[in-house]
Amino acid sequence: MIEKKSSESISPFTYLAPEQFVSLTTFRKNEEAVATQVWFAIDPANDRKLYVVTAERTGKVKRLRNNPRVLLAPCDRGGKVHGPEVEGVATFVSEAERSRVNAILAKRFGFLYWLLGFIGSLRRTTPTWLEIVPAA
Repeated sequence: MIEKKSSESISPFTYLAPEQFVSLTTFRKNEEAVATQVWFAIDPANDRKLYVVTAERTGKVKRLRNNPRVLLAPCDRGGKVHGPEVEGVATFVSEAERSRVNAILAKRFGFLYWLLGFIGSLRRTTPTWLEIVPAA
């Protein structure tokens, strides 16, 4: 007999897995939404965790320090959304977890991920890793 997964155990991030980019919407203090397209990777050990890396001094990082609520939607390289949004909560990845999360992103995007990281280091930008989980 084949056991079916309950709808509670299916991650709302599953439909994003084939995508290369997601539109990450963060919120200003006045609740104005700001969307940015980003690369992402879903944790292979826990499909209810999604990771993003960005520069520390970006607006989205500042907004997330004030409000961890995010919306995610599949999009193209230009940010044009082509699927439904899912709500999540973002936290900053701890220093102890950074190398594991970095490896997950690097495995997904390969050489291009490392190249962009190298360019970022030349520009002296500090990366920040985000962990996003579905909203309760």
